[in-house]
Amino acid sequence: MNDVRLVALRAYHARVKLRRPIRHAGHARDANDTLLVRAELSDGSVGWGEGLPRDYVTGETMESTLDAWRSFDATTLFDARDTDLFEAAGRLPFRIDGRRIHALRAAVEIALLDAFGKAVGRPVGDLLADGKPRPESVRYGVVLPLTKRWKADALARVSQLAGVRDVKLKVGLDHAADVAACRRLKRILGEHVDLRVDVNGVWSADDWRGKLADLADAGVGSVEQPLPSDRPEALDGTAGRLPVPVLLDESFVDEADADNAIGHNRGDGWNVRVSKCGGMLPSLGFLRRAGQNGLVAQLGCMVGETGILSAAGRHVAAAAAAIGRLPRHVEGSFDRFLVRDRLTHEDMTFRWGGVARVPERPGLGVTVDESAVARITVWHDERAL
Repeated sequence: MNDVRLVALRAYHARVKLRRPIRHAGHARDANDTLLVRAELSDGSVGWGEGLPRDYVTGETMESTLDAWRSFDATTLFDARDTDLFEAAGRLPFRIDGRRIHALRAAVEIALLDAFGKAVGRPVGDLLADGKPRPESVRYGVVLPLTKRWKADALARVSQLAGVRDVKLKVGLDHAADVAACRRLKRILGEHVDLRVDVNGVWSADDWRGKLADLADAGVGSVEQPLPSDRPEALDGTAGRLPVPVLLDESFVDEADADNAIGHNRGDGWNVRVSKCGGMLPSLGFLRRAGQNGLVAQLGCMVGETGILSAAGRHVAAAAAAIGRLPRHVEGSFDRFLVRDRLTHEDMTFRWGGVARVPERPGLGVTVDESAVARITVWHDERAL
């Protein structure tokens, strides 16, 4: 649409409270410092995006993200009336002054695609899939945090009764207890449920192979980020040669990481996350690239995403299925179970069996409650174009 252009961007630093503290081997939190972006087009269409900076994942903090926002010059991309906004979203930078800005990029890109989809009357997933037929629903897995034994067992039983097909357990602090927990949960869940674990990079490089063998013997289907992200070379040459498939997460963030992983046969696959990877377009690109190289791909999420990122991830999953790159596992849409401050009028929580419908309305298909955003806003700034 050559007659529609971006006229304003507004950034919000919002503090989103969680219903309960969430802990894994590398971090714990009871709230999220979230970046929200509101994009307005010349026809009045409004889109919203979300990004969650994580210093232990991409090196980004909320402070560095807001500094990046202040340095971000969107006019260089959106100054012409005939700019193709979808293509312009793909040209957003991943770095400013050499520093990653993935959370900012994701928030701006999602907001722009949401607004553009509304302007042209098409769902974002349809734009991502280039019109190819998409599934009507996405099936999510469940993630169990580090918690007490009885709580983990209870959550596993609820998941089993609800028909969930895959469960991921956070581990890493006590290996013997982790193996015992996996054996116990496997018995509760049954053989038809894929049990995975996420180590969050806390194992040492000394005995990790033996730990993988123990988990494989306990029935674990894959292990996510066993080693620290600053030791990626420790996994060189391991693709297809380990007791259980290993997926990169904190050590897979951008194109350079993907190049190195493929070039060095580093691990068996990737955990793609929309905010971590800088948006919907790069995330879909990584899912496509993983499939082309015979790698396992899963579409993960950040702890405490609101309905905005839940909708974005769902559209990416559906678009990936449309192009033949359906992720082996999809995570996210924990909204009602985890987020206290709901920002969308729609409840984006997955339903029975982990199934959730893909929004069919234009854009992301969700309506942001701007009064809810105002209540949790710490700081905001508007940029007119």
